[in-house]
Amino acid sequence: SRYRAYHGGTDTAITLTGDPRRWPNDRGNAGIVHFNGPFLYRSSFYAETEEQESQRALEYLDKLIQMEGPATIAAIILESIPGTAGIMVPPPGYMAGVREICDRYGIVFIADEVMAGFGRSGKWFSIDHFDVVPDLLTFA
Repeated sequence: SRYRAYHGGTDTAITLTGDPRRWPNDRGNAGIVHFNGPFLYRSSFYAETEEQESQRALEYLDKLIQMEGPATIAAIILESIPGTAGIMVPPPGYMAGVREICDRYGIVFIADEVMAGFGRSGKWFSIDHFDVVPDLLTFA
């Protein structure tokens, strides 16, 4: 799961959440690894363009998966458009790149649509803006 993501308030969902709200409940034994996603305004990748931000975020994710061991990763869960940490629309190519990485390593791609689904972004599910089909889609 990405840092700056929100996935809910129940035990596992709060641990998946990538912001400080999880700290009181995160005992470090859930097997969840967080990673930086693209956000050009506060880039973790020293990017100057959306294209650089997307490419560098994908390279970072790929290296992280290699270091953690692809066989140890069941799924990557992403909010299609993160909401509670700010409306951070992924740059062009990012979601397709995550899909490709998941396919390459046999990792399940989960699109969390709890905050962004059901027409909130102009499409039924926000993942549809990126021409990507997740393996699983969550909503509430």
